[in-house]
Amino acid sequence: TCHLVTEQVQYTKGLHVWKVKVHKARDGVCVGVCPHNRQAGWWYSSMGYTYRNATGKETSVTGEPCEPFTTGDCIAVRLDCDAHTLQFAKNDSPSHATFTRIPAFALCPAAKVKGEKFNKRDVQFLHEEGATGSTTLTPLHENFVVTAAATATAA
Repeated sequence: TCHLVTEQVQYTKGLHVWKVKVHKARDGVCVGVCPHNRQAGWWYSSMGYTYRNATGKETSVTGEPCEPFTTGDCIAVRLDCDAHTLQFAKNDSPSHATFTRIPAFALCPAAKVKGEKFNKRDVQFLHEEGATGSTTLTPLHENFVVTAAATATAA
């Protein structure tokens, strides 16, 4: 089973940056964006690849393999709604993956966690606060939604 975790916020314009702290990777994690409460979206998988899907089922790997991630890692996500791009980076390193031509519709921060046992705290959405040189990470929102999805084929 794959559990979808989405934030209540939806982005349609501007530049948005957040991080997803992986507290427990379980059988695999994907971090990305999707329309609210839908499996379709653009994803960076803990298994080391990116993909997009339109139906909620994984359809194809897009681009080059990426560095895998696991429990304890923090994935930065940069969504530029105006430039129609989506970038991912692991543990503050340079960008690991970039999507271009992201459609202009409302997208929300999301994560998918694969596994039978699941706790909504397995992943945590964070944003940066503070002045230059002094940055703290705080929860993006506490109003996220967890949806159990159909059995997944890959993380």
